[in-house]
Amino acid sequence: NTKVQSNIVTDITVYPQPTATIIPTSINITTGAPQTFSSTVTGGTTPYSYQWYSNSTVVPGAINANWTFTPTTAGTYNIYLNVTDNSAATVKSNIATAKVETPITVNITPTQVKMYVGQTQTFSSSVSGGTAPYSYQWYLNDTAVSGATASTWTITPRSAGHYKVYLNVTDSFNFRVQSNIVSNVLVCSVYLLLTTDPTQSSYSRGQTVTFTVNVFNQLDPALGSSLTLTITGPGSYGY
Repeated sequence: NTKVQSNIVTDITVYPQPTATIIPTSINITTGAPQTFSSTVTGGTTPYSYQWYSNSTVVPGAINANWTFTPTTAGTYNIYLNVTDNSAATVKSNIATAKVETPITVNITPTQVKMYVGQTQTFSSSVSGGTAPYSYQWYLNDTAVSGATASTWTITPRSAGHYKVYLNVTDSFNFRVQSNIVSNVLVCSVYLLLTTDPTQSSYSRGQTVTFTVNVFNQLDPALGSSLTLTITGPGSYGY
């Protein structure tokens, strides 16, 4: 039996198995909003080659270490990356989940309001997109209205002036959007002005006094009116 030894190979290099990790691992976004996924690769031999996948389908052209995802359709997407090193070893990354919804839109009505002090006016909202359930917060002159957290809100102003009203809506993904702004809420008053002729603080018995009451209507000046009443003693006057 004759034994022989071959040449000795002394330059064997062993590399660790490549690993790939992508971030973020879970996101909530809306259609049309870009989201960049980035990767970290260790082990193997460089250079690396990359291929991104969405719902197990190759993403054409997504062959870099980073990939920007811009969804056009709502739904749930599973994102991952395959990395191949220079020795043809391929590894799959973790799977990231992207939940995509259509953007929220909110409109409130009415958009123009003219009312009197003490009257009530209900504002209503219409919400589309996003993911229910929604939460609501109404604002008056840029200040959150305490307790106004329903889809409708009734205002009862106590003073005349111009008011601004809008609504913020937040969906279950914590996306928040502001409604249109109703900036021309006009609250008017109706008030009385009493004058006497002659103008004095006291009157003598039997004296003739003329009382004039003028009614002023801020909302519609044409509705203003006046009333004149002349009274002659002998009694006393009170007003």
